Amino acid sequence: MAFLTKLSKISPLARVCLSRCMSHVPENTVYGGPTPQTADRRVTLNQLKQKYKKGEPITVVTAYDYPSAVHLDIAGIDICLVGDSASMVVHGHDTTLPISLEEMLVHCRAVARGAKRPLLVGDLPFGTYETSTSQAVDTAVKVLREGGMDAIKLEGGSPSRITAAKAIVEAGIAVIGHVGLTPQAISVLGGFRPQGKNVSSAIKVVETAMALQEAGCFSVVLECVPAPVAAAATSALRIPTIGIGAGPFCSGQVLVYHDLLGMLQHPHHAKVTPKFCKQYACVGDVIKKALSEYKEEVNNGSFPGPSHTPYKMNPDDVNGFFKELEKLGLNKAASVATAAAEKMNTAQRPDTEASQNLALNFFKHLQQNTPSQHTHFLSHPFQAPVEQVNRELDGGSRSSELYQASKEWGIPLTVNAAAILIRGFGRHKMVDESVIPFKELDPSVKNTHVRNVFMDGLNGDVKRMHTLVADMKENDIRPSAVTFVILINQLWSDGVSIEADVIIYNTVIDGLCKVGRQEEGLRLMDRMRSMKGLAPNVFTYNCLIDGFCNCVDIEKGKELFDQMNEVGVSPNVITLNILVDGMCRHGRINGALNFFSGMQGNRLKGNAVTYTTLITAYCDIDHIVKAVDLFDQMLASGCSPDASVYHRLISGLCKAGRMDAASNVLSKLKKVGFRPDIVFYNSLVRGFCKKNMVDKAYDIIKEMEEAGVKPNSVSYNSLIAYFCQNGNFGLAREAMEWMINEGHVPTIATYGDLIHAYCSNENIKEAMKLFNDMSSTSKIPPNTITYNIRIESLCNNNDINGALFLVDDMKAKAVKPYSDTYNAMFKGLKENNLLEDGFRLMDAMIEHACKPDYITMEILTGWLSTVGESGKLTSVIQGYKVSPLSE
Repeated sequence: MAFLTKLSKISPLARVCLSRCMSHVPENTVYGGPTPQTADRRVTLNQLKQKYKKGEPITVVTAYDYPSAVHLDIAGIDICLVGDSASMVVHGHDTTLPISLEEMLVHCRAVARGAKRPLLVGDLPFGTYETSTSQAVDTAVKVLREGGMDAIKLEGGSPSRITAAKAIVEAGIAVIGHVGLTPQAISVLGGFRPQGKNVSSAIKVVETAMALQEAGCFSVVLECVPAPVAAAATSALRIPTIGIGAGPFCSGQVLVYHDLLGMLQHPHHAKVTPKFCKQYACVGDVIKKALSEYKEEVNNGSFPGPSHTPYKMNPDDVNGFFKELEKLGLNKAASVATAAAEKMNTAQRPDTEASQNLALNFFKHLQQNTPSQHTHFLSHPFQAPVEQVNRELDGGSRSSELYQASKEWGIPLTVNAAAILIRGFGRHKMVDESVIPFKELDPSVKNTHVRNVFMDGLNGDVKRMHTLVADMKENDIRPSAVTFVILINQLWSDGVSIEADVIIYNTVIDGLCKVGRQEEGLRLMDRMRSMKGLAPNVFTYNCLIDGFCNCVDIEKGKELFDQMNEVGVSPNVITLNILVDGMCRHGRINGALNFFSGMQGNRLKGNAVTYTTLITAYCDIDHIVKAVDLFDQMLASGCSPDASVYHRLISGLCKAGRMDAASNVLSKLKKVGFRPDIVFYNSLVRGFCKKNMVDKAYDIIKEMEEAGVKPNSVSYNSLIAYFCQNGNFGLAREAMEWMINEGHVPTIATYGDLIHAYCSNENIKEAMKLFNDMSSTSKIPPNTITYNIRIESLCNNNDINGALFLVDDMKAKAVKPYSDTYNAMFKGLKENNLLEDGFRLMDAMIEHACKPDYITMEILTGWLSTVGESGKLTSVIQGYKVSPLSE
């Protein structure tokens, strides 16, 4: 008993550590478990970062209990995710929503005892992090401290989720983000539906993933999105992406344990079977084989293939997505997405000889029964037999026969048919034949894909390949990542002797750097130096510096920059911009500014791109003084800012309360011909209201309307918040009515500000009326914050029964209370000495997995000590119920 008494006094963190150490019992006991594994085998974030940097795939599998965790450990899986999918595959629910934090912690602890090698990541379940950043941090701490996890994962990319992710990271906890299909949001998504299938949705996936990266996430899960979208997001990010139903272009893959193994229930691992129990099957061996094969297929790139990449975008949305990426400045992401789309479109599917003959015969039947004046209708059907014969050993000669027949029959070639013919001729080493259909095509339809196909069949013809790339650039056709991969594979990897000029060498070096092979680019540059008349030039160095900056090797980029001066190659503004952008993107903003300032002294002046990069970077870290200084320098240098620079500055100045400076920037914006949008105006309205300059806010709204920009709910909410803070309830209600009359539905923020203001002024009747109007009139369900305002107000007015009724109403409507809710109630119950109600509320706090904060402890310590019930407080802290009815 003495030992148990001592153990009960151990801190929760120490208890978790002790339980993990005791999870492996000695081999000579009846229930002998696996032998302990050394702690230094645990996968770390640095190891994952190195895998990502080297381009090695990351394997992730879910686990929910000790046996599955042991299987993952033995198979060498990199990350073990304790997912809220346990709600469905273990508990039998239809969605992931019902599982509680306490249930998740049970799974986490079991997995932590079984998996000693993988990085352990625990999902934050629905309803445990949405209310506030403090709630999110508290839940994340609990998952690590009580669940034994190494990191957490949270779903979604709304501003509140981004803020929560950032707060958790700042609390010292590693976070994985999750975008695309987010199962916790099925109420909003309308079910388990793939995301990113149209332009706006696809761009949202990429932008949300980037926002999670900026919040500090070390990885992002992409669930159920088309392969080109996942490829673009992977390219745009500097952290690994983990795909599930997102195609083969992610940095790694994750599958649910049960889905991967095709099972309905967990098998028990042999090591935890009692020694007196007969073992009738070796299910563990089957599981180990399946997991090992999965790991191998992810590593060699065969999974996921086309058959496991089911989500597609229609061609118009694909092209629109590429264009939107380029508008956002994500050119590399656009190129990678293009390559992904081309790869998926050209993925071969097995066909039988019978199907080939059937296609040929059917086409001949169509040709024989089509009047000569209608032969142009055969252009599309012609593609099928050409594609079929190209897969045969003698497909080249048969393609040539079909091509000649099409000309005799007067069948015009479509772009796809020409591409198929060109690819077929190239595969069969018939380069001269491939030139004919390529030349026949109208230049306007010779897109990147067609030119890549043609280049792929040139079989090392360096001069012709270079001419083709140069022609693409002259015609404003952007070479894709596939273009450069073709160049590299044919001119470099296969050992072809490159007898070419500087331009061809630079083209290949550029291609190597664009696909992350800059070390090979360096070796090629050394090869240039050894050849007479082939000295590297500024373009050579720019390609290499850009490649190293993209791979987070800034020092190597700067080393190459210094080398340029040593060998007599003068850096240009592009060189400067590459290094400044690289340093800013990787958090070295002051270093970028110092580098830029030093270059100006060396007569290497920046341009609009340089200033925009630095201003954006300083605004992102709220260093508005430095951003404004750079803005003034930009104007003085004669460089013209674009609209994004103005927006960043105005938003930052308003946030810092420098409204005169923000108005001045707005004036400059209009003077140069830009038209402010709703985002510009709302930043100013909100800023003026916070500075108690409501007349100025009204002037901005008037200016908005004169400019044809209609105020939205954000505009009105800024005014309502101002009136509420100044006790002007009449004007606040008028603003709300104005908002409704203009066709805008009041939001939760609208009601929250008004209810809080009425409660603060003890106008309970009006507050209650608004509270009821939320769900009855506006159909907006009150959230935890709204309930808390009402509960605190009722307790302050000694209406304890009314407050208790609202607490019960929260439970009935599935609105989860948090510490502020309980603190208000405990304070009211203490002042009215309602001890039994207090005990029941302590039980409810434990039931809802709500962690007491320091205010809770202060209230309960003072109250329970005066009534001789201090022991109850210990029970609450340790998570035990205290009500006499529950004992």
